Amino acid sequence: MNYKIPRRNYKKHTNKIYYLSISFLALIVGFNKLSAEVIEVKEAEDIYLSYYKDYQNLNRAIEKLDNILEKTPNNIEALILLSHVWLIYGDVVTKDTIEKLNAYEKGRDIAKKAIELSPKNPNGHFWYIANIGRWGQTKGVLRSLFLVRKLKEELNLILQLNPEYVPALDVYGVLYYELPRFFGGDLELAESYLRSAIELEPHLTILRVDLARVLIKRHRNEEAINELNKVLEEKKPKVYADWYVKDRKDAEELIVEIKGSK
Repeated sequence: MNYKIPRRNYKKHTNKIYYLSISFLALIVGFNKLSAEVIEVKEAEDIYLSYYKDYQNLNRAIEKLDNILEKTPNNIEALILLSHVWLIYGDVVTKDTIEKLNAYEKGRDIAKKAIELSPKNPNGHFWYIANIGRWGQTKGVLRSLFLVRKLKEELNLILQLNPEYVPALDVYGVLYYELPRFFGGDLELAESYLRSAIELEPHLTILRVDLARVLIKRHRNEEAINELNKVLEEKKPKVYADWYVKDRKDAEELIVEIKGSK
């Protein structure tokens, strides 16, 4: 049966179809644009994660993310990743204190923008305090009352947003390890935070390196060596680049240090 639109309704129906078509096309264009942005950020992440092959890949990742943000300055994922990359750049590429501080300051400021745009995103808060913490370690003021208070405020906020946010548990563990006792340091609490993190992410090798440092300070060297050997024997590290460049080397050095102290 053929259905014919009455002539008087024809214009109304064609207008409706026209506007639906325009809306559909706009949706497709918007989706394609979003997909392209996601793909570009993923490409930048892949470049960053290959930094263990060539440190210049950190520069390439930064350049790509800068280009993405030039086109879409409010791209949250690009901002968060760029903050992360600047921290790693400060760790492994910079050659002096001034360069390190500059890298961490850039990472901090970029993460701060991400927080302003998306205040409930725990990743933005984490890379903000991670860069602040690294800046404090480099500057030698990590133990300042103001900085400690700031770190704890952000860590508490992150864990409110996500109680199982592993990097925040790690930083809390390191913070309680590094602080002197009279300033709030607590090795038992540090160990507790790190073991909780390992339970959630057993293949994130930095956690075992940090736990080993706590165990050494608690005079439990055999347990520390056991954790460090797990780092060296890890077959599926959560972040291969970090394991290859930093964690396995730190593990080897700590084992030598322990054996040399006997």
